Amino acid sequence: MTISIEYRQKRDRDYYKKNNAAILAHKRIYRAAWRKKKRETDPDYRDPYRLLLYRVYALLGSQCAICGNTDPRVWQIDHIEGGGSKERRLEKSRYQLLKELDNHGYQGKYQLLCANCHRIKHASPQAIPPNQSSTDSKLTPPLTYCLNSSGTSHTL
Repeated sequence: MTISIEYRQKRDRDYYKKNNAAILAHKRIYRAAWRKKKRETDPDYRDPYRLLLYRVYALLGSQCAICGNTDPRVWQIDHIEGGGSKERRLEKSRYQLLKELDNHGYQGKYQLLCANCHRIKHASPQAIPPNQSSTDSKLTPPLTYCLNSSGTSHTL
């Protein structure tokens, strides 16, 4: 007796719906055990994503291109000429971008910024000259922020 493909697909879907939590819990346990075993048996094993990320950070200078911050916890990769959302629309994952940067270099398209400088750049692009990559320069122009809806602004 042969079982139709439609029947098997429905049976599998129903089983997954009924046992979803148990299946996901088993996957989490299995993956954690595999990573633990891999770390114990392979001394060179590290989180490959983190290693790739730090290699790219080294390619981009290992410090914020504007203020010189050297804390990797706050670094973000910035598209110098914009276009990050365009790349994301092409369905490039962060991992794919890092692999591309690691394999082909960044050729002046990317820079490393700390979270503060990255936010300031996008909030007021005139505050940071384009293609600024000198680490000894500081943000000197005054930044104006709107405080309320009536248009009253405050200069820092």
